[in-house]
Amino acid sequence: MSLQPWDVVDSTWLFRSGFMNIRQDRCRKADGSRTRDYLALELKDFSVVVALTPSRDLVLCREYKHGPRAVVHTLPAGFIEPGETPEQGARRELLEETGHAAPAFTPLGTFLLVPDLAAARGHVFLARDARAETAPHPDEDEEIEVRTVPLDRVAGYLEDATSLLAFHLARPHLPTP
Repeated sequence: MSLQPWDVVDSTWLFRSGFMNIRQDRCRKADGSRTRDYLALELKDFSVVVALTPSRDLVLCREYKHGPRAVVHTLPAGFIEPGETPEQGARRELLEETGHAAPAFTPLGTFLLVPDLAAARGHVFLARDARAETAPHPDEDEEIEVRTVPLDRVAGYLEDATSLLAFHLARPHLPTP
């Protein structure tokens, strides 16, 4: 038996906003049988930046995240805007959220965020020699404190899966303490 993508036979929008859309899909398997209804999130692709300063500190964002209803540390990240490449989005987000810029961004990989619910892809970049160039200017609904943490003290700061995955993709490219 060869697995095939399922056909979507019916879609209904349950919710639409500027941030995400939620739809209900009814699917048909390749053998013609129907599946249960699925909920799908439409989110934009996003970039995540592992930014390392010349002094080997990792640039972190400390901000409120509503899911856990807590203030957490994350790597700089954000949605890729229409017309942007993932690298352009990464550069813009690093500058907006932290005020840092870097001369070169190295792509480290791409991943599906939650493939059972969404097709959104995260694009991970390593930005070496990141330096503060300007004051951060986060989006209107963001409050961000910028922190730099020595690489050998990062353990325990990152909790979210996206930041943890990005950091571990960068590990082989980072200097050893």
